[in-house]
Amino acid sequence: MKYAGFFMRFFFLFLLLLVPIAAYIQMRNATMEQGRKVKNLEGNILIMKKNINNLEQELSEQINYRQIERLARTRYGLSFIYENQNPVVVVREKSE
Repeated sequence: MKYAGFFMRFFFLFLLLLVPIAAYIQMRNATMEQGRKVKNLEGNILIMKKNINNLEQELSEQINYRQIERLARTRYGLSFIYENQNPVVVVREKSE
């Protein structure tokens, strides 16, 4: 009986140490998994930014700015493409 009490106390103390350690390991693993997911997302975002940048460069090479400026002058009476150098145009919906 003396040894049973000793082993019960030992087992109880062992559990008191084991439970917090196991909880810490579980939280650490979950945190590391979330960190890996975030890192993968960051990599995907960087790849998408590079793709968007490449597409913008390709499209900017294809845009004919002279034609756009000519259309802006003839259709809308705008002197420049840039907003801050044009008169304010107020557009209202027709009320019936």
